[in-house]
Amino acid sequence: MVTYDNSCSLQPENVKHGADRVIKRFGKNNAEFLGIVHIIGQWRDFVLPFKNMKPSEILEKYGEVTYSQFQCLTCRMSMYIDAIIRCKQFDIDTIVDGARESQGFAIETEPMVKRFREMCKHRPLLNSLEHGWY
Repeated sequence: MVTYDNSCSLQPENVKHGADRVIKRFGKNNAEFLGIVHIIGQWRDFVLPFKNMKPSEILEKYGEVTYSQFQCLTCRMSMYIDAIIRCKQFDIDTIVDGARESQGFAIETEPMVKRFREMCKHRPLLNSLEHGWY
């Protein structure tokens, strides 16, 4: 388990309590908490180009999303990049996250889930991750 901190949340260290419950339930051989990863730098790289996009470009590429939804989308992309790297390092083939469809954000829509799945399969990205280039 990994928790991501984009510096917008309050007390992300509280997730350790939930991780401890998962480890207690499933055992140390089946669950491990790898800690809190600070992604503000990666997130910044994704969100800054958006600020210079025209509304028509955003609509065409991401659909009709609010600014806060796009903030979420760019933050999630940062999380997925790190998650893919960790999965490659530990030979893990499944990513599970805490997003809920009921939140109604762009990140949980089928087109975005499809994009995330494709990103996980993307050969040049995986090759660059294997060489430590990200």
